[in-house]
Amino acid sequence: MNIFFLIILLIIFNFLFYLNYNKISLIIKIYDYPDQIRKKHLNPIPLLGGPQLIFNIYILYFANYYLNFIDKDFQFDHLLIFSTLVFLLGFFDDKLDINVTLKFISLMTIILFSLLLNEKLLIRNLYFETGNLNFYIAKYSLFFTLLCFLLFLNACNMFDGANLQLGLYCAQVLIFFIIQNIFLSFSILILISIIFFILLNKDGKIFFGDSGSLLIGFIIAYLVINQYNFNPQKLSCEIIFLIMFLPGIDMFRLFVLRLLHKKNPFKPDRNHIHHLLGKNYSFLKSTIIIQLTIFFSLLMGTQFKIIYVILIFLLFYLALITYLTKLNLK
Repeated sequence: MNIFFLIILLIIFNFLFYLNYNKISLIIKIYDYPDQIRKKHLNPIPLLGGPQLIFNIYILYFANYYLNFIDKDFQFDHLLIFSTLVFLLGFFDDKLDINVTLKFISLMTIILFSLLLNEKLLIRNLYFETGNLNFYIAKYSLFFTLLCFLLFLNACNMFDGANLQLGLYCAQVLIFFIIQNIFLSFSILILISIIFFILLNKDGKIFFGDSGSLLIGFIIAYLVINQYNFNPQKLSCEIIFLIMFLPGIDMFRLFVLRLLHKKNPFKPDRNHIHHLLGKNYSFLKSTIIIQLTIFFSLLMGTQFKIIYVILIFLLFYLALITYLTKLNLK
């Protein structure tokens, strides 16, 4: 009954947000302005994905305080505090365009403190279901967990470059969590917020912005690591790799390319997979290719021997990038 009540509550809140996003944007006054270089939309677009999501999290937190629909081991207090800090960093970056280095150091500091204050988040061993192998990394757990958070948050931030792309990716991951019974109630309720964001984002009415992309990246990483530490057999390193496969591998490719060209690896460009697809295919076809890749990687990862699935999708990604690069050179 509690979860049903909250579903109705969040649907009403997000529907009101959907109807009034223009009025809300006039209050918050944070926009993504076109520059006709990377940002080719015609008009300033409100960056409301982050504010919408953080309001949903606060609603869930206060509702949980009275209804107790989430297990106490979830440590909602900790998640709320550091989600808020990550959101605020992204919010001020959207507003003030913070220096890339300062932004990275600030993000690293926030995540470092979150790990120091919650040792249950620390990854102390790596479990691979292929060969049933365990590698203990207790001495390096703080550094390794910090690195995992930073890489995934930056991957989500870089993946947020086209309408629907990050929203649909997050929706698929949350649906995967729901099917696998991973933080079921929380995943269902956050999914509601993402669905309403998608409804606005599909037509370019609002964007995630850094506040939204960093926040949703932090939440997904938080859920994944919590579940992994609780039951690594249910969410092995291979499954986590597939969950984070496309944003992660595309970020890695871009970092390598930028370093080879002696550029700042965090400096944005138009070499992301969605840019390469967009130069040769329609927005609809590009979106379908990216989302089906994510969908089938998650589906096949639960149905077939996972090491083969990883190899198949790595080869598919390399073949796709090679093909698109050759098309763009013509």
